[in-house]
Amino acid sequence: MGLFKKKEIEANFIDLGEVESFVETNFGNSLMNSRFLSIRAKFDYETNKLSQYSEFLLSRDFEKRVVQDRDYFKKSTIKSNLIINQFLDKNKIPKSILKLAIFIENTIHNLETFENDVDVPLNHLEEVMPTLINRVRLKIKAISEVMAEFSKFLLNEKMRAISTIKNLLNEFYSLEDKLQEFKKERIPILDELTQISMMKDRAEVRLQKLKDNKNIEGLLSLMKDRDKSKKDLLELSSIIRVKLSFILEVLSDIIFDGKEDLQKLVHSNSMLHIGDFNQIKTIADKLEQEEVSGVISTLYGFEEQIIKLNNNYKEIIDSLRGNVLYLNFKEQEDSYELWNTKFLVLKEKIQEIDNTVSDISLKLIMQKINKELQKISPTTIVE
Repeated sequence: MGLFKKKEIEANFIDLGEVESFVETNFGNSLMNSRFLSIRAKFDYETNKLSQYSEFLLSRDFEKRVVQDRDYFKKSTIKSNLIINQFLDKNKIPKSILKLAIFIENTIHNLETFENDVDVPLNHLEEVMPTLINRVRLKIKAISEVMAEFSKFLLNEKMRAISTIKNLLNEFYSLEDKLQEFKKERIPILDELTQISMMKDRAEVRLQKLKDNKNIEGLLSLMKDRDKSKKDLLELSSIIRVKLSFILEVLSDIIFDGKEDLQKLVHSNSMLHIGDFNQIKTIADKLEQEEVSGVISTLYGFEEQIIKLNNNYKEIIDSLRGNVLYLNFKEQEDSYELWNTKFLVLKEKIQEIDNTVSDISLKLIMQKINKELQKISPTTIVE
């Protein structure tokens, strides 16, 4: 064993709510604080002087300085005073060091606007009070130089870490609020989903009982044919809609009779009936654009097929409608479809919320805060 045992450094664990006060205390005890106070003193001095000069513009001496066109120059002094005071009121150094970066950013931006706004009224006053106006301009320039010094101060690694920590804390609390909002939004949807699920299950049980009935075997076979016929019709309807979409896209800049009717048919998801197809033909017969003639010819080729499928589907439905057992079955089937559709819609809403929530990682932000905190205090860890 060695003669000396290396002393272990104990970690300083703090809560997230203590981060700001810890950073403030740590900064107050650091060498950077004296540098900050020095620049702050310059800022306070220059802004106080500018405020004094602004008040001088409207002092009693104004009457002595301005002999002629007094009302004209009075307006310029009032405007100058107002612009200067508004700038000074808006740009005060915050008490928290964590807010220094955003203060500097905002003040530099405001300073540029301020200089442009105050320049015109100051120019008006230059000939009647040149010395005072010169002092005002010098103070504005001095404030600009102090802000440049502040910007340079922010380039320090620890100051950059402090600024980043503040941004991360804002992000953390903002996301935390969003998570609470999502949880509140999820509760009523989940309650409704539970109720809908029960109704769906009951409808499914009643439907299954009917399917288990031996007397329904023939009916089930006919319903199977119905479903296949419906599927074939929907598939052909979808193909026809694709062709119609192409025609509408090519002729998007052209106005023609029936255009709105075609658009309605394209945006509908139901089966196309013979009447729908006849309407499409009537509109297409009037279109003489060569760029869509080939597509129109293809559409005409679907006529025999859509008539056959529609007639076949109608025959099956007519057979089913004459069956009392089917009417009972159809009632339960429609009930199940209704509840199942509502169930799927609500389930999708819940899934969307859950996906959004899963993308929000508060732990990742905590890791980033700890990484920046190490640059300020290597032994401090946020739990």
